[in-house]
Parts: sequence; structure tokens; C-alpha cells
Amino acid sequence: MSAKLPKFGRWLAVKCGMNLRFTAFAVLGLLGPMSVVADEQLPALRAGNNVYSNVTITAITTTDVYFTCAGGMGNAKLRDLDPDLQKHFHYDPAKAGEVEQKRATANAQYHLQVLRQPTPPRNPHQAPRRHIGSMQNRPPASPDR
Repeated sequence: MSAKLPKFGRWLAVKCGMNLRFTAFAVLGLLGPMSVVADEQLPALRAGNNVYSNVTITAITTTDVYFTCAGGMGNAKLRDLDPDLQKHFHYDPAKAGEVEQKRATANAQYHLQVLRQPTPPRNPHQAPRRHIGSMQNRPPASPDR
């Protein structure tokens, strides 16, 4: 076979012991489901109380749909869509719940890590910080006010 593979494709074919046809089939098989809904156009998309018009779907995750619309760019939770659209976008409440739980746990761990980090030492040669509009920077009020 004289077709040239990109460097990664050659590495994948050699490493996994696959031939070129199987590699191409596997890559297209993995990319196929993602492209079914990419660039799909809808006249309107209702998510909860919001309605978007002239919608072009750009990406779908386990929990969200991302799109462009007449008002710009946006995203919506799949759980907020109509049941027909949830089915169309292969929404699985169990998987979405797992992803959201993992995301919430990761966010909480991040915030705890930030709070536990020591405050950097202040440079003694640096002037003290003054906030605009703080009482410290204002002149005393005149008695005739």
C-alpha cells in the first residue's frame, strides 16, 4: 500500500499492529458519531425558559449543548431541553449526573487547595495598597455639610 500516513497514524498502526484500512476505519468510526450533530441547524432551541433562534449546534457533551444563534454564542444544559431533543442528542441522565458530581467534587477540591495555600509574604519595600473609594483615602468631611 503506497498511501502515506501522518506520523501519528504510522505510529498507531505499528504500535497496535493494525493495518492501514483498520486504522482508517477505527478513526472514522470514532469521529462519525461526533459529526452527526456537529453543524446541525435548528430553527429554534428551547432550554428551560429561554428560546434561541437560528441555532447551529457546534458541540455536545454529556451535560451540555454548545451552539451559535441569532444572539451570538451560547450553551444549555441537556437536562433543560425538551424530551425529544434530549433523545436526539443521546442525553443520559445517569451519565450526566456522574459527570456533574465529578465536576462538583473537583471544584470543591480545587477551592480547598487554594484556601490552604500560604499567602505570599509582603515585600516590605512596597507601598501599602489603597483601594479606590475606601474611607482611608477620603479627606475629612467639612463641617458645613
